[in-house]
Amino acid sequence: MFVLPQEVYAYLISLGVSPASAAGILANIQAESRFEYTNATGDGGTSGGLFQHHLGRWDRLKAYAISRGTTWDADWRIQVDFAMQEPEMSSFNLQATNAQEAAKQFSLVFEKPAGGQQSANARAANVNTFTFGALPAGSGDASPQAGNEVLNLPTGGSWFKVGRDHFVAFRFYGDENKEGPSQVVYFKATMPPPPGETIHSEAAWNQFSGPERWVDGGTTDTFRGVAANQSYQDLVDQVLLDLGLMGSDALQDVGVMAVVAIAMTRDMSRAEITNRLRQTAWWNARTELQREWNDLSDAEKNLRTVDAALEMVGLWFTYLGQDLNVGQYDTDADGAVSAEELRRGNVELFEWAAQIASGAATQVMAVNVWMKALALEDPNSPWSRTVRDEEIASGEFDVDVSNMAGSIKDEYNDWGIPISDRRADELALEVVMNRLSFEDVTEELRAQAQGLYPHKPENMSTREWAEPYMQTYMQTLELPQVELDNPSLSRALADGVTLGDYRQTLRQDDRWLETDGARTEMNEGISSLGRVMGF
Repeated sequence: MFVLPQEVYAYLISLGVSPASAAGILANIQAESRFEYTNATGDGGTSGGLFQHHLGRWDRLKAYAISRGTTWDADWRIQVDFAMQEPEMSSFNLQATNAQEAAKQFSLVFEKPAGGQQSANARAANVNTFTFGALPAGSGDASPQAGNEVLNLPTGGSWFKVGRDHFVAFRFYGDENKEGPSQVVYFKATMPPPPGETIHSEAAWNQFSGPERWVDGGTTDTFRGVAANQSYQDLVDQVLLDLGLMGSDALQDVGVMAVVAIAMTRDMSRAEITNRLRQTAWWNARTELQREWNDLSDAEKNLRTVDAALEMVGLWFTYLGQDLNVGQYDTDADGAVSAEELRRGNVELFEWAAQIASGAATQVMAVNVWMKALALEDPNSPWSRTVRDEEIASGEFDVDVSNMAGSIKDEYNDWGIPISDRRADELALEVVMNRLSFEDVTEELRAQAQGLYPHKPENMSTREWAEPYMQTYMQTLELPQVELDNPSLSRALADGVTLGDYRQTLRQDDRWLETDGARTEMNEGISSLGRVMGF
């Protein structure tokens, strides 16, 4: 996958690098990887990434990415962050004022290509391509859509300055009254803090993050595409609802909350979540209940069953949106519901309550296996609405990506640049997620097309410029159509061949001999020769 040079430039500026030094670094990235940050084929498969880290340096990049909870090719910013802390970077002037000198220096002390000074000079000669100048206000983000990302950052975060980096941390609770255990997930900021935001010190970071073991969520790019004006707690509640944990007793366990925090930072399968929950005190308490259950009197078992049913009232409302009045089952009107009255009044509630009380099941199981199924029978229940919204959102998203991929293919075709279906889908996802704009794609295409077809007017699409050549091709060979990826056509365009010369080249094609035009021309030639010879 590729990243736009403007994105890397903006990110470097946000890290405190001067514009000249940033341009120098970009000129080297262009020479090394052409901004394909997932490139793993350099030097026969021994180098990878934006900077084409080689052998041991590549291994260290991979280890660094793992320590950040990701992989080396998942996020290009990881590669930049790693480069910024490498020993080789200490020899580079991050505050240079001359972009050409910066490009040379970075080549010699950081990249160290085999061409030495000659390679450094070539990279410096290309540096003006990357002198983007001063950034607009608020563009410290690594994306042209920095403003959108700031708007979509969840509310309720606390900002910290740690070294040269900013981090934002979010605390969330399992209880709506903010009672019981909580967890904190933090993210490295890829944009400057919002204006007026309180910035806490590194000392405060160390004071709070260490003892509580805050969870690393990656970068704030995680929140691209998230609806605006949501708190982080809102996002957590959506996950809790989906997992069946919302409102359950599990959220009073510190270990369970730690599992939720991890689930908020990456995709986890149901099996992995279940395995992690099995290691918590909340899960192990079931075993204790099971041990106790057989030693209890029937009266005590009945009391615990009714208590378990009463505790499920809140869950019932959360998922079905209905009040569950257990008191309605008090048929003898003595002011208390017995286990037998509960069984006669609502046998499913009784059976689930008995399983929970005995440790054979949990509230979470009751939600996922029983309550959600009942909730789906009512299209207006909270859980039905959640499922429906997710399905609609997913369907619309897929359609948007598919339509955008089609538009991107058409745009590439117009500029005469080949593109695979996979690459089109990748770019479409970037555009739909607002990580790129369609204009960014077109601008990159314009630059690529100019490199392939240097004789083309700069602001004219390749298809528009090539139209006379395409007409000449079809008329000469008497074919109904031709595309820009035709080898002879693309070669003629790249070489700047004139229309007349291109027509002569096509007449040397064996297919021309089969055309009506060729036969007519040959017949006319024979007739002319006959007249000259006196026939």
